[in-house]
Amino acid sequence: AQVLRDAYPYAFVEGAERYPGAPRLDLHEVGEQSFVVDSRYPSGASVRIVPIPAFHGELPILGFRIGATAYLTDVSRIPDASYDLVAGVDTLVISALRSEPHRTHFTFEQAIEAAQRIGARQTAFTHISHNASHAEIAALTPTGIAPGYDGLVLTDNGGHC
Repeated sequence: AQVLRDAYPYAFVEGAERYPGAPRLDLHEVGEQSFVVDSRYPSGASVRIVPIPAFHGELPILGFRIGATAYLTDVSRIPDASYDLVAGVDTLVISALRSEPHRTHFTFEQAIEAAQRIGARQTAFTHISHNASHAEIAALTPTGIAPGYDGLVLTDNGGHC
């Protein structure tokens, strides 16, 4: 939480000095245990969030599983045990930076391998370098895996994505 307060002090100013356009944040520390949040869907149902341990270089990070959707961005490695936590997902969003190796991000090839191991019905690449074209990435990816783009809408089997 302190890292966020240091990086974005304007978001934590209260009272008359608060900038009208500043975000209002209610911080909750997330660990590796799953947790439930109240849904904003019309049904009002609560949603269980499952943190997925992964790595950004040597830095441990968390991806998330929300129902039948998994979101894993800024990853360079997914531990074997984390694959159990994403088993059976319908939709996967995973980072794929570029073709060339990078110490803190999956290459396209590594992201394809991880996506195939996870086995989601549909996978969208995110966190893509500006040096890679949509057409270049689409030519590399097998059926069911594609580069994401601004405005892309994905739905899982429950229709909540």
